[in-house]
Amino acid sequence: MRVPVPRRSDPEIWTVVEEFRCRRDIRPYATVPVDVFAIADIVLRLDLIYFPSLYDKFKVDAAIQFDLAGILIDKQAYEDFENGDRWEEKRLRYSVAHELGHYVLHEKEIRASSFESIADFKKWAGRRDDCDSAEYQAYEFAGRLLVPADMLVKVYDECCTMEDRRDKAWRDRPAARSNLAKKIAPRFGVNRPVIEVRFHRDGLWPAE
Repeated sequence: MRVPVPRRSDPEIWTVVEEFRCRRDIRPYATVPVDVFAIADIVLRLDLIYFPSLYDKFKVDAAIQFDLAGILIDKQAYEDFENGDRWEEKRLRYSVAHELGHYVLHEKEIRASSFESIADFKKWAGRRDDCDSAEYQAYEFAGRLLVPADMLVKVYDECCTMEDRRDKAWRDRPAARSNLAKKIAPRFGVNRPVIEVRFHRDGLWPAE
């Protein structure tokens, strides 16, 4: 049996994220860059299980266990993160935040469903570009958790002011949007594409 998730608008997902972020036990770990590992391990008491070849087999860096007892994490990705690979650190942080999205948003549906494999779960979760899917909802949860809207607006305004002082026409230059996202991304401990998505979803600089 597969239990579908309820439809949620972006603002509804954002409300859940902010309620989660404001929990007394979450707040110490929710300042950027958000410590999703501590939230999962210390607060939610989820087992972090380092699974060999998780990405090679299922094309995911992390996966929630179907009993919601823990999160599987690709062993090589975690070792790269531990060895100081900044790109891998940011990618893995986002992957874990995504699984937290499933945990927070879809606990009831996951517990009521019967999944036979990670591939089976991925089929249930649906496509990232389907706004009614569990996968879309978990991605939106992760993006808002790691990049709080109020702080993004503040940093965005600061960076735009600095760019205006250097060059009034900078917005008209090729890749201006992408370059700005690249400058902002380290403030949140994420990679550039995450910020570009937030630009679009939060209405700061929509994609053309």
